Amino acid sequence: MNPDSPDEHSHNRTAKLVATVLQGQGSVKNEKVEWSGIVLSELIRAEKFKGGICGDKDMNYCSYLNRVRKNYLKNDEEPLSWKMLPAQKDHLSFVVSFKTHSTWGYSVTLTYLVQMELIVERGWGHFDIIGIEEVGACTEHGTVQMDQTDVGVNLSDTEQKDILQWMRFLDYYDKVPEGVISSDWLMFLAGDEEFAGSVCIDENQVELKREEMRNWWKNFVKMYHPPAGWKNYTTSNLIGSEEKKHTFRINMIVQIGDKESHPLETFDYKLLLNHNLGKFGNIDRFEVMCKPTPISEQEKMTNHAKAYKEVIGRRLQKIMKSPEMWYKSIDTLKDLASPKGYEILNCAGKRTALDEPKITTNDFAKVEHSFWEANKETNGRMEGYDLESPNSISIGIKEKIKLEIWIVWTPFKENEAHESEWKFDLEWDKRL
Repeated sequence: MNPDSPDEHSHNRTAKLVATVLQGQGSVKNEKVEWSGIVLSELIRAEKFKGGICGDKDMNYCSYLNRVRKNYLKNDEEPLSWKMLPAQKDHLSFVVSFKTHSTWGYSVTLTYLVQMELIVERGWGHFDIIGIEEVGACTEHGTVQMDQTDVGVNLSDTEQKDILQWMRFLDYYDKVPEGVISSDWLMFLAGDEEFAGSVCIDENQVELKREEMRNWWKNFVKMYHPPAGWKNYTTSNLIGSEEKKHTFRINMIVQIGDKESHPLETFDYKLLLNHNLGKFGNIDRFEVMCKPTPISEQEKMTNHAKAYKEVIGRRLQKIMKSPEMWYKSIDTLKDLASPKGYEILNCAGKRTALDEPKITTNDFAKVEHSFWEANKETNGRMEGYDLESPNSISIGIKEKIKLEIWIVWTPFKENEAHESEWKFDLEWDKRL
């Protein structure tokens, strides 16, 4: 390539413009973030554009960029570089790189592969962007490129040993009973004043306090489980370290409900471990990351509604070992009750628990006792349940739905079985 030729000089100026625009979009704090956004939208040819993020192709790159740039500090004065790749007719390809600093306290080098195509209109030619792919450092998604982070530079030998110990701890606590996601790590959350949590709601990170984060995780492990037979369903990467504060990105593959037929889902988390305190340190920050390809709230509600019967069934299954203890079923369901309050009515229409601002064990004990009294004359046994009955879930899933489960009972009379209908009123809480 001859840098002094008119074409090469023009190509280099084009690459410089795109590189400047991408760096300008690297943080919401940059002075030219609005200008660079306008220029980028003008340069992109929408009908042919394909975005890629660290191995995933054909994604809504612009939506992803708008979200993740909130994770970085001002970086428009950092060194900027671009490298032209071998040219093809009517096409330009080049790599753009610049350093940036995360709001989590570490630095990375972002690297993009850009593809442009020549367009000739009314005798005038110009290049349009037809592809942008992030290929490094991929700390927010995909396989982390460790050589493009500052991890190795900032770690002492002692810190490397501490981190290895922590990662072994994570591996140990993954070895909980099969089919269960561990919650033991919650004991390391920092105090209310020090901890910062967030979850992804409507494609934005929403802050949660310490107890809210604990409740989110507890609800998560109710609805999801590791795929059957998977021992290594989580992976963790150290993506940043500064001043004995280490940031991990954790990837977890799970399934909703209680059936192996449900599709595998991936969740990504970021965790900031402060190793300045305690043997293992404290978790000062925890984030449930947004997915690169957004999932609508309606799709989430639909997936959860379809699986919720299985979640209830999983708890009823505990009764099957001692079916005469069916009145204990209320105890197996109490962790599913809404933190806003609840109401339980028996088949005679009598209220057996009042709406309360908080759920207490005593409330459920009253219900359990009333169930026991109502059944002591019949010696009923819960012999089974049906999760697949027709019309067992509301048509048109909305924020409030109803579902039903049929319970099989014996013996009221010898060789006789009965069914009863249990109805559940469910309300969607996007924060959970």
